[in-house]
Amino acid sequence: MKFKTVLYIVLSGFLFTNCNSILVLADYNYRVDFNQYNTYAFYKPGIDKVEISDLDKQRILESIDYHLQNTGFTKSETPDLLISIATEVEEDFYLSGYSGWYWNPWFWGNPNPYGFYSTVSSRLYIDLIDAESGRLIWQGYGEGRLQHLGGFEKENRINEFVEKILSKYPPNQTSSEVSNTNRQS
Repeated sequence: MKFKTVLYIVLSGFLFTNCNSILVLADYNYRVDFNQYNTYAFYKPGIDKVEISDLDKQRILESIDYHLQNTGFTKSETPDLLISIATEVEEDFYLSGYSGWYWNPWFWGNPNPYGFYSTVSSRLYIDLIDAESGRLIWQGYGEGRLQHLGGFEKENRINEFVEKILSKYPPNQTSSEVSNTNRQS
């Protein structure tokens, strides 16, 4: 019985931390020398297309501002980089079932304990665009749970998304990668 209790606690802890985790990925143009970028501005046409609440847009943009300025970037009227965002929400539905009797801590047995479950994943994309060429040079992506939060909790969760995404910028490039690819261009 002790083993089952320990196993239950370990699995519960894994599931709890797994639900709160954020998957973060980034992709970039390896031909670009990211050391040349020092200033940024928000790309209003791209941000205006995002279909989320104005409060959430404001939270995301303020968080991006904060994190970029803390890494040495300066907001500018003549920027090197334009910042745009995009969001997606996906809800997956599951029907789980078990045929037969089982033990439940609240009651014994149930001949057909079927359950209907749904999970909601929120995705945030942060795009960095070269202001001179208009080309996308870096994109960060974060996916995790954001639904059913409000106010301070939601702001903290959005900050966590942005911080984890922007932690992937600048990409880990060696100077030889950049100089070799610049010769190929």
